[in-house]
Amino acid sequence: MDHYLDQLFLEFPNPNTLGRLLYDGALKFEDRTWLTTKAGPMTYKTADMLALEIAAFLKENGHHLKSFLFIDNNCPVESSIVLLGAIKAGITLVDARVYPPLVRQNFIDNKQLLVFEDSRFVTPKTEVSYKQAIKQGEKALFFDIPPVEETHYAFYFFNKDDVTGLQASPVEHKKVVKQIYSAETGSNLHPYARVVYHWFNGFEAPL
Repeated sequence: MDHYLDQLFLEFPNPNTLGRLLYDGALKFEDRTWLTTKAGPMTYKTADMLALEIAAFLKENGHHLKSFLFIDNNCPVESSIVLLGAIKAGITLVDARVYPPLVRQNFIDNKQLLVFEDSRFVTPKTEVSYKQAIKQGEKALFFDIPPVEETHYAFYFFNKDDVTGLQASPVEHKKVVKQIYSAETGSNLHPYARVVYHWFNGFEAPL
């Protein structure tokens, strides 16, 4: 995908969404280093391009507003790019390996869980490597994808209570954006949000 086709293929992100913070950071800091990899520095521009391709892969395979994604950080460089791509695709990120439906907890319904671990996207039916996902994303064309709104859930955080069982706490995009704007160092943010905080402020990824 061409980085500058973002507005055509991955809708221009709405205000007060994490996608908008990523979009603004990419434009402002494109030549800065986002990640230091074994192959050398990776700039914001390159990371954003890879994230767009991951987002394209996710959307073309039906993983956007209808999915949850759990990211295992055992491959920090790839996990960082996948997190950025997932935000662009509008996937709700979860911080535990939960498998819907969790009807007893009034958790969402028919959403599917996608897991990224060991450099692979895994569902109960398929596995796709990170490199394969990038290649698919390069060729992807898609239109009419619902835009992410500030009231959509960015995250679902989970707590296990011995009495009531698994409890889900949804967090809307606008709330996370507010936390990122008000954070002094980002250290108090959830690791998912901390990645966006660093990106938006022109820092290197917090691996």
